[in-house]
Amino acid sequence: MNFYKFKISTYFQVFLSGLEAIDSFMKSHFSTSALRLLATSALSATLTCGLLAAPSQAAPSLSPHVAGQILLHFTPSTSAAAKTSVLAKIGGSIKHTYSTGWVLANVPSTETAFSALKNRSEVAAVEPNYLFQSINPIKDDTAADLNANKSVRASTTPNDPYYPQMWGLKQIGAAEAWKTTTGSNDVVVAVMDTGVRITHNDLKANIYTNQIELHGKPGVDDDHNGFVDDVHGWNSVESNGDVNDIGSVAHGTIIAGVIGAVGNNGRGIVGVNWRVKILPIRMQKEQGTVDNHVSAVMEGIDYLLALRKQGVNVRGVNCSFDLLGDQARSLYDSFKALSQAGVLISCAAGNANHNSDLIPTYPEDYVLPNIITAGATTITDERADFSDFGFKTVHIFAPGRSIISTNNTSDDGITVGSGTSYSAPYVLGAAALLWSSQPNLTAQQVKTRLLASATHVKALRPFVTDGRRLNVGGLLNNAVHTISGSTLTTEGTTSKPVAGVGIFLDNNNGTPDAITNGAGRYTLANVMGGNHRVRAQRTGMTFSAPVTVYLPVSKAADPTTVTANFIAQTPITRLYSIIGTVEQIIPGQENRPKAGVDVYLNDSPSPLARSNAQGKWIIKNLLPNAYAVRLIDSQTGQVAPDVKVVYLPVTTPRSEGFPYAPNGNVETAFPFFDDRAPSVYNLNINDGNTFPLTAAPTHFIGSVKDETGIASFEVRFFRALPDYSVIEVYDGTGPNPGWKPYEQLPLAIIPGSGRAQFDFDLALPNYFVSGYIYDLYYVATDTTGNSTASNNFFYLKESATPSAAPSPSTPSSPSS
Repeated sequence: MNFYKFKISTYFQVFLSGLEAIDSFMKSHFSTSALRLLATSALSATLTCGLLAAPSQAAPSLSPHVAGQILLHFTPSTSAAAKTSVLAKIGGSIKHTYSTGWVLANVPSTETAFSALKNRSEVAAVEPNYLFQSINPIKDDTAADLNANKSVRASTTPNDPYYPQMWGLKQIGAAEAWKTTTGSNDVVVAVMDTGVRITHNDLKANIYTNQIELHGKPGVDDDHNGFVDDVHGWNSVESNGDVNDIGSVAHGTIIAGVIGAVGNNGRGIVGVNWRVKILPIRMQKEQGTVDNHVSAVMEGIDYLLALRKQGVNVRGVNCSFDLLGDQARSLYDSFKALSQAGVLISCAAGNANHNSDLIPTYPEDYVLPNIITAGATTITDERADFSDFGFKTVHIFAPGRSIISTNNTSDDGITVGSGTSYSAPYVLGAAALLWSSQPNLTAQQVKTRLLASATHVKALRPFVTDGRRLNVGGLLNNAVHTISGSTLTTEGTTSKPVAGVGIFLDNNNGTPDAITNGAGRYTLANVMGGNHRVRAQRTGMTFSAPVTVYLPVSKAADPTTVTANFIAQTPITRLYSIIGTVEQIIPGQENRPKAGVDVYLNDSPSPLARSNAQGKWIIKNLLPNAYAVRLIDSQTGQVAPDVKVVYLPVTTPRSEGFPYAPNGNVETAFPFFDDRAPSVYNLNINDGNTFPLTAAPTHFIGSVKDETGIASFEVRFFRALPDYSVIEVYDGTGPNPGWKPYEQLPLAIIPGSGRAQFDFDLALPNYFVSGYIYDLYYVATDTTGNSTASNNFFYLKESATPSAAPSPSTPSSPSS
């Protein structure tokens, strides 16, 4: 079985007055990576060096799963006969094979099968059939009174009686969008949920119908797509065509109403689309139960892929559910196939008031180009107090508090509720409305425009990049343009490009909207029409005044490209280059260079370098500043989940966070994970593994190397319950050693030897309790003040003294 991971070795080469010198260092931020990784370690046992691997196999006992079933992926060379034979040896048999190559098998015991199959050469990956749950609506004590306003309205608004109370449509500018289009029956969007009440009077005209199956023979696959009697969609729980909603909460019917309740029909409510085709995928049993399984989601995705191959115009899918505690590599592969097929995946962020950057849940936090995750706003345009948030993992906010929608109680049922489950269909509805007007746009283009046209809400800035809130009015009624230009400086009579300059649009004072590349060029794509103010900013430099540009507002206007150049008023006296390498590590073999990995600095919208056949890359002409180096595989889209922060020399005092380091070069390795196979680790303390208390590590052994010598080595030791209700740190230096509430307390501070390589052997505290995730976090500092840091995780499954062990809660997903 082949395993892959990538090692990134980054060196920083400085050009100063014609001389080259190593002049920067790596520094990890404890408060960001350590806490995030404490959280993610509970979701997956595949953690190493402070990074989250691509979805991979985990011990089946860590998350709820279907008893007597297993999901496995055989190696490509395994024949059909061999697959049957491998399973037969453990009393198992193949139940279903998915388009991604994963196989669902019935087995006598999930745990026994997992143990027997995980090390077989024919098996590339194996995991239980994990369970998931809906992101349930929040009980809404502030819900609006459901008394329809039937007063006379202007003819430009729909005559649906509850429309005046639907504040969410007003907040996102739906009325402005409807001046361009109210939707199209040519656009199909799927609702993967509890099904949809297809007889509802506000939905039935917008329900997808497979005409071939409708007029075909019962029990026959008339359209030859592999699914029998799929007249209005597919029931992937029971593998039949019954897609009717079930249960009193009617999660799927609620979502369908937000996307596309029929508009201007004098009934009930109106959706973001008056006309659209809603495709129900019933992949759950009773809403809120815990017997919903990943394999049903995979079958539902296979159905959507089959329709796409048939030519059905499936453009997007709504997903308002969470896995119960694990990433599920099998499900990740299905969503990856859906993303690659050009389908937009709109996900609810979750209702646990969590920072998803620290505590990810899935599928909404899978790193895939066509996933867009939505948090919830209130009528006052603030974050709903239950909504999850996060700069990396939540892309946009949309209405989610006190939302009126269709219900399953009757064919005229109406309900009101709250949750990010309402926010995601607002976003998908906006995408469908855009496709009705511009059908040739790709899913990635639509996602880009959804983000580019978003309203920047100040109250949301702490929770999502640029405070983005959905604006469908701007999405539909504004032309999209481009602003580009250069940043230059002069030395005597010579002009030189300046790389690494932040370009800011309008009143943005946070993350740059673009960063100039090695040639000093930048591009701001998908800029909406109107007056814009563009400025350049770089530490230690003064640029020419901000430039005001006007872009045509009319949607009929041709796309325009406006040039805005900036000249540095202060000459540059020194420029720098960052040089790095990417290696592929295969256990037991030589490291191999990894080509085609894109390199981004800070939040640059496009890569500034790409690794060559030797795995090498370089970014030149950089100014002194801090740079976050991010890597993305250009072929697979896989993202290295962590970054290296590079500090190029500046002259500000150390107290400002930018120490000057003439020769610093701390060596450390941050793996870049390939998503084609599970990863394995070769760390000193079985990092990321689960083992009995009696086998817990007693020593933390390793080394760190630096050209200038190691000045100090500080270790912190954390533990957390799987539900994160407790996070503690071991205080090993105070008068009363022991576990204490979370603070950045050191376990040990060891003076360095001053030598280039410092070896350490640290005895661990003997105070262990089963059921906790443990994390060893270290910071090594060299003699010039440079630092590097890393994490090492392990999990204690059993206890030698069960009575002394706490009873941690079962890891679970947010409740809405």
